[in-house]
Amino acid sequence: MMFYAVFVQPESPGNIGSLTRIMKNFGIEKLVLVDPCEITEETYKFAVHAKDIVDSAIVVKTFEEALNLLDFSIGTTSVYGGKHSVHRISVTPEEIVKNMSKEGKIGIVIGRESSGLTNEELLCCDLLVTIPTSKEYPVLNAALAAGIIFYEIYKTEKKSAKKLSKLEKDLLVEDYNKIVDIVEKRDYKNRIAKLIFNRVISRSFITSRESHTLKGIFRNVLKRLD
Repeated sequence: MMFYAVFVQPESPGNIGSLTRIMKNFGIEKLVLVDPCEITEETYKFAVHAKDIVDSAIVVKTFEEALNLLDFSIGTTSVYGGKHSVHRISVTPEEIVKNMSKEGKIGIVIGRESSGLTNEELLCCDLLVTIPTSKEYPVLNAALAAGIIFYEIYKTEKKSAKKLSKLEKDLLVEDYNKIVDIVEKRDYKNRIAKLIFNRVISRSFITSRESHTLKGIFRNVLKRLD
């Protein structure tokens, strides 16, 4: 398992440096910058001993390019969703690492300092994480929020059964989506049903064995529907 920090359209050179310094603290060495501001001497000043992470950063133009580098993406948001905003339903950093897979490239996606990630970007992520904070001032600095998540990852060593690979997850979701397309013709309901299932599977970190069982059930359902 390899962790990446994905910083979307960072607006301050210093914040890029601050993020890399925290990455270094917790052993996260891969940085992806999406359409970033210019990297300057200020970046290296704030990076301190993490200058190597700055120099080796992968720079891409679009959010889609960044996601294509990953097997699993975890978007960060300060706004927790509910029954009327399922695209923002999230978990805590502790819940993420509790059953974390030991395989694949996992990206912690950090939004713009001023506005975070857009709803469209959040929809593209496999899972969302929110750090519980005071309601009086719930928004954390980008680097600080990343540091809390990185700390939870760093301190947790989980010995578990073989977890679901990206390919296994995609095949499972594909079968489920075929069922939804047959039984739910209303466009909005169709999209929501698919989104919720994808998020539930991502949040549960099910094993390959569990996936195999579900896939068998879905295949039988498809046969009956046909």
